[in-house]
Amino acid sequence: MYQPPFAEFVILHVNLLSHSDYFSNAVQFFFLLLCFPALLSLLDEMGIRKYPLWIVTVLLFTIPNVVLQASSTQNDIVVSFFILSATGFALKSFREGGFLNFLYLGFSVGLAFLTKGTAYIFLAPILIIFGLAILDKTITSRKLNFIHLSLVAALVAMTLNTGHFYRNQQLSGNILGTSVKENNRYVNQVKSADVMTSNLLKNMSLQLGPYPLSRISKFSVVSLHKLLGLNADDPGANWQGGPFLGASDFPSHEDSAANPFHFLLIFIAVGFIIIAWLKRSIRVNHMILLLMLIIFFQMLLFCWYLRWQPWHSRLHTTGFMLSIPIIIYAYQFKSLFMRMVKVFIPILLVYAFLVILFNRSSPYLSASFTRDISVFDSRAKKIYANKFFLFDEYESIKNEIERLDYRNIGLILDREDWEYPLFRDIYTRPIRPVHIMVDNVTLAAPYPIENVNCIVATTVNEGFIEYMGQRYFNQSPVNKYVWFYRAVKY
Repeated sequence: MYQPPFAEFVILHVNLLSHSDYFSNAVQFFFLLLCFPALLSLLDEMGIRKYPLWIVTVLLFTIPNVVLQASSTQNDIVVSFFILSATGFALKSFREGGFLNFLYLGFSVGLAFLTKGTAYIFLAPILIIFGLAILDKTITSRKLNFIHLSLVAALVAMTLNTGHFYRNQQLSGNILGTSVKENNRYVNQVKSADVMTSNLLKNMSLQLGPYPLSRISKFSVVSLHKLLGLNADDPGANWQGGPFLGASDFPSHEDSAANPFHFLLIFIAVGFIIIAWLKRSIRVNHMILLLMLIIFFQMLLFCWYLRWQPWHSRLHTTGFMLSIPIIIYAYQFKSLFMRMVKVFIPILLVYAFLVILFNRSSPYLSASFTRDISVFDSRAKKIYANKFFLFDEYESIKNEIERLDYRNIGLILDREDWEYPLFRDIYTRPIRPVHIMVDNVTLAAPYPIENVNCIVATTVNEGFIEYMGQRYFNQSPVNKYVWFYRAVKY
């Protein structure tokens, strides 16, 4: 209702143009391909040259969570592309100036904001440092052209979001569209150094899987919390006040897959670079030091602001992509690290291949930790892989709606309940679904229809529902998860 919609806009238009949802997942895959030239451009802007191209290729395309998301309709890869692009154009704009560089910077920042809320967190340190650098350059040169160009970039970024901001403002009185209740679902109740430290440890542990490493990392994090006088299960800092769960035991779901080998390579690379910088054994690239500082502040801001959530591994995608130049730089100057990377490369390839084969939601090979779905199952069945228990009831209601040729469909759904499976085949058949009897800020929006033909509910299992002067009788009272009501006038 309010989350930034760019990736979903693209998916919508792909579906409308193809009259199907066969290519919905291709959007993330396409943007992953775009991340490659964006990453190469960033390496060039940072002065990192003469590196093995195949190393960059493997590092990018074997990040387990990225591999899994590339065949999903998530949006973390899309936003990562725009953040990579924004970082590159920020460097290029500072060094070269030029209207086009600032224009592309504005587009990159604006589209990142329009894609996902995490862009505000990841871009904040980049834009703050860029702004300070531009201010220093302006004072030094005593010319205002960089300020003028920066204002153009800011105007472009804001203009791209104007429609979305205006809609949110009209609906909820907030340009970000979040109510106090909704905001509290994601944001730490108390923002302090203790909460930030706790969340930093918990977020790092999400990358330390699979089993048995996941259990070891969870035990270590909980023990460290006790040693520091902190609470890993702090309800004010965890998703929905729940307990800290640790990394997933089985790293093959796009929401929770850990990236342990990339995580280890990043930490070792950072360690080598810091040691070299402190010992002054080489002249360390200042851009690499700046990138390390940016990623460090991104991590701190992420953990200070957001509650810990079990699927934060997916939200870390941007950080892993931004860290690849750090690995490449350490690979260039440290022979020991070069040998380590070459040892890791086959491990990364095999691990990524296994993740694809045993993709939990759409496995090529089934196992005890994959969903109860086979590569040979029907496409309709595969859609329900993550909630297969809904298959029979949803499909029977979907078929009944199509048989009766109902167009105006009322929906009474809980916050996390599925809607799309009911309407996945309607790209050539006009329907008008509308959420009714809602209890959130959307009450302020006028309903597009009054006379609904039927009601689909996941929260009401009664004999009938009265709505707008009509009585809708339950046609599926024996169902467990979703119920179908037909209209009868009285």
